[in-house]
Order: sequence, then C-alpha cells, then structure tokens
Amino acid sequence: MVKIIIVVLICALVSVLLKTYKPEIAIFFTLAVSLFVLCYLVTELEEIIEVIKTFGEKAQIPAAYMSILLKMVGISYLSEFASSLCKDAGQGTLGTNIETVARVSMLILSIPVLRSILDFIEEII
Repeated sequence: MVKIIIVVLICALVSVLLKTYKPEIAIFFTLAVSLFVLCYLVTELEEIIEVIKTFGEKAQIPAAYMSILLKMVGISYLSEFASSLCKDAGQGTLGTNIETVARVSMLILSIPVLRSILDFIEEII
C-alpha cells in the first residue's frame, strides 16, 4: 500500500507540472494513474469481499442483503472516483450529477431492506 501511495504522490507532482506546460495532457495522465490505482484496489477488494461474505454467513444475514450492501459500497466508491475525476477536469456540475445519481441508486437498492424492516415492525405490532 505504501508503494501505491508513493507512486500516486509522484504522479501528482508530474500532473502539476503537466498542467503548467501541457494542460491538455494532464487530465489524461491523471485518468491513467487513477485507473491504475482502481485496478490495484479491485484486486485487493476481492479478499475484503470474501471476508464480508463470511461475516454475513456467520451472522446469518441473508445473502440478498449482503449483496445489496456490497453493491452500495461499490456504487459509493465508483461514484466518488468518477466525481473526483470530473471535478479535477473542471466539470464540477457533472461530478455533482454523478454523486446525485449514486445516492438515488443506493436508495433504490435499499428498498427491499426497508420493506423487510417495515414487515418486521408490522409483525411486532
């Protein structure tokens, strides 16, 4: 992880220099570095996802709910990633739009869980 941080910091310095001399290339350089980091993280996340699934099984949480949770985490990370890239490219409005779409998507994903909670409350009452 430390190696990735060092590489990203070096790339950040290169990106600052590129913005000064070749601003049209700087955004593509930033995108390339960001995709490299994202690919690295995906390989690391596979292990984390397996641990989360194991915890869910041990806690007897239905697989459907665990799937919803993992989808929401994925949407959160990807939307933040895309939003940051848009904002770095000077497209703040597009970045904000991505964040809004992500929030609505997560809300839609949570509907089955909310229904289950309401059903449980009705059973108790």
